[in-house]
Amino acid sequence: MKMKADFLSSVISVSLIMLIISGMIPGMAYAADNNETDPVDSTSDLIIESISCNPENPEPGEAATIEIAIVNQGTAVSEKTEAVCKIGDEDSKDIPIQAIEPENTLLVSFDWTPEKEGTVKITVTMEDIKKTIEVTVAEEKSADLVIESLTAVPENPEPESEVTVNALVKNKGAKVSEATKLTYKIGEADPKTVKVPEIDPEDSSLVSFTWTPKEDGTVKIKAAVGDSKKTIEITVAKETSSDLTIESLSVDPENPKIDSGAIIKSLVKNTGTEASEPTNIIYEIGETEEKEEVPAIEAGSETLISHTWTTPDKEGTVSIKASLEDIKNSEKEVSVKVVQESLPDLIIEDLYPESSTQPEVGKPLNFILKIKNIGEETASSSTAKYSFNGDSEGEISIPELSAGTSTSAQFSYTPGNEENIIVAVVSDSEKTVSESNEDNNKMSKTISMKSELSDLKIESISLSPEEPHPGENTTFTVTVKNSGSAAAENS
Repeated sequence: MKMKADFLSSVISVSLIMLIISGMIPGMAYAADNNETDPVDSTSDLIIESISCNPENPEPGEAATIEIAIVNQGTAVSEKTEAVCKIGDEDSKDIPIQAIEPENTLLVSFDWTPEKEGTVKITVTMEDIKKTIEVTVAEEKSADLVIESLTAVPENPEPESEVTVNALVKNKGAKVSEATKLTYKIGEADPKTVKVPEIDPEDSSLVSFTWTPKEDGTVKIKAAVGDSKKTIEITVAKETSSDLTIESLSVDPENPKIDSGAIIKSLVKNTGTEASEPTNIIYEIGETEEKEEVPAIEAGSETLISHTWTTPDKEGTVSIKASLEDIKNSEKEVSVKVVQESLPDLIIEDLYPESSTQPEVGKPLNFILKIKNIGEETASSSTAKYSFNGDSEGEISIPELSAGTSTSAQFSYTPGNEENIIVAVVSDSEKTVSESNEDNNKMSKTISMKSELSDLKIESISLSPEEPHPGENTTFTVTVKNSGSAAAENS
């Protein structure tokens, strides 16, 4: 749901608390001695040091405390004055400011109760000084458990060996999830369950169970928590051998500056069934070739290999190829943009249906899109395009995003008779933003439709006459009803 910035009304209970932060006795009032003479050029200089809200993100109807810190930076005691506080579209509030000694701080606080969700601007003005903060008011959300990954260790076990299956369950909601169970099914065996503990928002829990395969072959392992499902295939084989692959190749930072140090990271994994021998990883960077040692890796394990690289002294795109020595088809390649200065980088952070229930034919389905700028500079406003099953549907305007910030948008689709919906989104579809990485702007998800089937059953059978005589014509009447959700064909 997109936050709205407008608030019609809120309840403010003003309770001023004046605190003087200094080495003086708390609560002592300042009084100037009429016989003393101020030092030459002594003046007060008040500034608004900070505005804060506690809690930082209150819920509608929840009381929050707004605190304002006023500092006297001058060399003389300030005179009594007033500050004006305005919260959203509500009426302004006059805040009395007492005299403040030099180098001291005055804290003024009052209560505020927001009534609706949204982003609220709180502005404090004192003479020609102004300071503003934004407070997000949001309802408490529900838990949302998803299976992020499902893995088996070892990845390719032998018959009669114990296998540990790990399911990484994450709570993508904003509320602590209740303890529940993960249901798993291995091959044709009956389903079983394993406990999933409570999980804090945005945290994960590794849920594990063991299995001992009896014979060679490929086995499907299925796991489900609520509506989230994951399936993997495990190959059980007696043959043992190491099999090294480069799982990933990346550069840190992703877009390094010219003539600077960067780290090339290669994740090397042994997908075989026995430990590998030590070897080397070969890097081809432009026209140069460099090596880095790869130690022995246990079966099913992985090792991160780091290599230091000094970038060229001018901007441009550099191709980096990595391969394992004497291992065929182990190549991995990445293109790195070496830049003079930092750039923004838009990505699709998430894409999901608003409702967790399975979609039905003819019923509108709302999608939530989250786009984030993971770059180091502000991204100007842009356009995102979305499509369903390959057909272009519409565009979404994306506002300007400063570095590290994100935004959410919503769009909808009414499915037809398709079995699955493939929804795809491309950020910065018109290439109006110069990004440090232009290859991470896409995301697609496949949504399964709720199937509709017919269901025929005989409701009653009758005959006329009810007690026929020999040789007499008899009529049988059969009543058939379709209790399903789709029309039944002739039968």
